[in-house]
Amino acid sequence: MLLKLYFIINLLYLLCFLFRLIGHKRLEITAGIGALIANGASLLAISVTSGHFPFFNFFESFLFMTFILGLLAVCLKGPGDYTNKVRVWVWLEILILLGVTFFFPKETAFSMYNYGYILIILFHVFRYTAIPLMLYSSAYYIQSIFIVMFLMLAFHIPGKGKFSEDIKAMGNPDCFQKSGTQYFSGSLSGNDSGNIYLLDINLANIDKK
Repeated sequence: MLLKLYFIINLLYLLCFLFRLIGHKRLEITAGIGALIANGASLLAISVTSGHFPFFNFFESFLFMTFILGLLAVCLKGPGDYTNKVRVWVWLEILILLGVTFFFPKETAFSMYNYGYILIILFHVFRYTAIPLMLYSSAYYIQSIFIVMFLMLAFHIPGKGKFSEDIKAMGNPDCFQKSGTQYFSGSLSGNDSGNIYLLDINLANIDKK
C-alpha cells in the first residue's frame, strides 16, 4: 500500500508541475490537494504500521518534507501572479526530493526506544520542517534571480547591433566635460566608422554653439 501511495504522490506532484507550466491554476491546485491527501495518507500509514512518527529514516523524512512543502505551495498566496510563478520552482523542488527517494528503500524505520521521547520528536519535527521552509524561500530567490538574469540578457545580448555599441560608446569615461566644452578622446571599439564620424560631427556642432 505504501509503495502505491508513493507512486500516486509522484504522479500528482508531476501533474501539479505540468499544470503550472501550462497555466491551469484550478487543475494545478486540485492536483495539489490530491497530492497532499495522498502524501498525508502515506505519513499516516507509516505511523500506524511502525508505531512512531513518520520522520525517522530517509524515506519517511523526505515524504514528511514534501508534505510540508506541498502544503506551503497550496495554502500560501502572494500578491499578483508572482506566487504562481514561484510555485513552478516549488513543485520542481518536490519532484527533486521524490526523485532522490527513488534510489532508496521505500520502507519504514525500525522502532527505537528513544522514538517516543518528546525532545527527540521535536528535534526531528523542527529539522524536517526547517528544510521545506528554506526550500520554499529559495523558490522566491530563484524566481528573483531568473527575472534579474532575464533583464541582464535583454540588455546585454551579444551581437545586438550598432545601436547598442553606440550607446556603450557614449558611456565611455573618456567622454567628459571641461570648462563648458564637451570633448571626446580615446578610441571607439567596432568597425562602424560611419557612426564615429557622425558622432564627431555632433560633438563639433556642440562646441561651436
